[in-house]
Amino acid sequence: MMLMSAYGKAAVRAAKACQVNPVAGPRAAWEDAVQVCLPTESTRKKGCPRSTFLGLCQAGLVKGVPAREYTRSAKNGRYGERAVALLREDASWADKAPDLWRAVMAGEEKKANSQMGVVIGLWRAGWIVEG
Repeated sequence: MMLMSAYGKAAVRAAKACQVNPVAGPRAAWEDAVQVCLPTESTRKKGCPRSTFLGLCQAGLVKGVPAREYTRSAKNGRYGERAVALLREDASWADKAPDLWRAVMAGEEKKANSQMGVVIGLWRAGWIVEG
């Protein structure tokens, strides 16, 4: 089993925080989690992993988080949703994040920016809703 990325750890911490304090919501939970899990301000402010987490929450894919609007950024949420669909078909994608990213992108040339770390972290920790 591979180690979880820092963004995966932040996503899991944020998901747990949403259970403990649902009123605060996923955005506040993410901001608190990155303060603990990520070492620098630039890594904490990175938008793609945050948007992926919020997009998964918005889609109702994170256990215990109600599906509603949490972000206006749609692309990273869609990437996360596609990754979840692929993981549901074949869980072994969780062991090969770069390949999962390429499959999600389906031929589109775009550099990964820790989106799969968020999805895989939640997947491995059991925070993705059963599909």
